[in-house]
Amino acid sequence: MSQGSKTRSGTSHLIKEKPTSRNGSSFPFLALILIVCWMMVPCHQVFSNELKNLALYQETGTNEWELQGDEDTHWVYRGEQQKGKPHGEGVAIHPLGASYSGDWKDGLYHGKGIFKSLNHASFQGQFRDGKKHGHIEFQDPSGNRFSGRFQNNRRNGPGIQFFPDGSSLKGIWEKGRLVEELEFRNPQLFLDLKSRHWKKEGNPEKDGHYEGEIKDGKPEGRGSYHSPDGFSYDGTWKEGIREGMGLLKWPDGSKYSGEFQKGKRHGRGKQIFKQGHVYVGDFVKGLRDGLGDFTYGSGSSKGDRYIGDYSKGRRHGEGTYLFSDGRKYVGQFQKGRQSGKGRFYWTNGVMFEGEFVNGKPWQGRINDKYCEILELKGFSCHDGIVENGVFKKDPGSLKSLVKKN
Repeated sequence: MSQGSKTRSGTSHLIKEKPTSRNGSSFPFLALILIVCWMMVPCHQVFSNELKNLALYQETGTNEWELQGDEDTHWVYRGEQQKGKPHGEGVAIHPLGASYSGDWKDGLYHGKGIFKSLNHASFQGQFRDGKKHGHIEFQDPSGNRFSGRFQNNRRNGPGIQFFPDGSSLKGIWEKGRLVEELEFRNPQLFLDLKSRHWKKEGNPEKDGHYEGEIKDGKPEGRGSYHSPDGFSYDGTWKEGIREGMGLLKWPDGSKYSGEFQKGKRHGRGKQIFKQGHVYVGDFVKGLRDGLGDFTYGSGSSKGDRYIGDYSKGRRHGEGTYLFSDGRKYVGQFQKGRQSGKGRFYWTNGVMFEGEFVNGKPWQGRINDKYCEILELKGFSCHDGIVENGVFKKDPGSLKSLVKKN
């Protein structure tokens, strides 16, 4: 048989022979399996699952996805696909460490996802047409974070920048640039004690140290300040100055708790002095001014108490001075001393009423409520008048009764 006839004979034999698989299964049996598969599982799901397992490759710098590539140099995508492109949910990984996991559309990031760059910074949020677009949470390995709006891969709109030292900047961005600073907060600032200027860096052993809320590089809101010499303040601030309610402490142990205005004690407050004196009342520009209550805690006046008006740090106006031994003065004060109209009471029942000058009875009358009883028993009493500081009836006895206050 010629070679040509052998070929025709071989061809004829192949057509007549029943096709079989390697294990001898017939083709109709395979077709039956496919029909059952078609009836039980939609074909598009079968193909979809196959596509998920099918890798796509993209060379860096291009937008084309291919069925073949090098995993050591190309982006490798695995996930849902459509028309040979990532479409749906999937993950793309670059051999140098970059990756994207999330939603895709026509081969581009689109929807919610997480992008990690080659320098290990992460962007989590919304994407559109392959770009960061919408709300994004950003963080880099150094600890910098940003939460806000992006448009076309750039910050655009309101956002908050968080820094590694714990400070934060709230502002408005346009095309990646900060155009309006709304609020700056820093857990600590330092005060140069010579220039009185606030700064972000310093030495707590030499500079004043502040922790709290900050705006425009200055304490604003609630915060506490400590200086190396022991001075401290804990309270509210405005533009770097004490303002509102707070607690002020001095190195000698004195302290003030109350209202502040423009850095000074101003309003209602309580001050405890190192000597133990206590004042509760009004302050104006750092001085006792208005109605107040002062109690001496030490010295020759220990236990004495004054309740009344103050002006520029001194007793001035109407007030009552209570001595620890029971004596009492009720009347007017000028520049810290009894001056003007008033009444002075001694513990033995004697009372002077009239004018006082520089803390002394000057013009008025002394009344002794026990005078009648004393005279009946033959004793001298202290009824009389005072003229120009002199007691007319018994000047000698006045010296023992009227003391410098």
